[in-house]
Amino acid sequence: MAVVGRGGTRTAALLRALVPGPVVELTPCQAAFYEGRCRAVVVENFDLPAAGTLSGCAAARWALSPRSEVTVVGLDDPEGFLLGCRSFALSRHCILRGEILWIPPETAQRPPLTRCRSFLTSALDADCPLAFLNYSNGNLSGLDNWHWVPLVSAKGKKASFPCVILDEGQEGEIDFALWLKNTSLGGALVVLTPEE
Repeated sequence: MAVVGRGGTRTAALLRALVPGPVVELTPCQAAFYEGRCRAVVVENFDLPAAGTLSGCAAARWALSPRSEVTVVGLDDPEGFLLGCRSFALSRHCILRGEILWIPPETAQRPPLTRCRSFLTSALDADCPLAFLNYSNGNLSGLDNWHWVPLVSAKGKKASFPCVILDEGQEGEIDFALWLKNTSLGGALVVLTPEE
């Protein structure tokens, strides 16, 4: 079994206590060049990807997946999420297109609320699945850090922008405008549309 992370993780310690056999700890770079086979690979989320790229965690996941029976991951980047959704749809003879709206951690580089509102409402009006990844919850209650949630409705035209999310089968409401203003690590919105 392999754990990809920064080393000395709780995950690796827990697995050593629970699973017979060796647990190898690898950095993403080591994982990319690792030639051994593993029964399972656990890839931890620990770094933010640059916009339009795979994070080190995601790159390790794809490098190791052909050499393991099972890969357990947390989806830490929109590119990997989109790739996984499109691959699954293709296995069901459906072709999906996807679009990502990155929300960088740097406030000055973030898209304006009007752009986010347009992206969200266009997807929702077209009845397309919309996923919201936040690396930092922006101090909003009811929204976890490092978390994906489906965003299912949005309303509001002024400074606030209330949106309904689903989390663990429960509806919740967040103010997307407040999140956009306060998040310290950013995130992304991903929309999936069927190819016609």
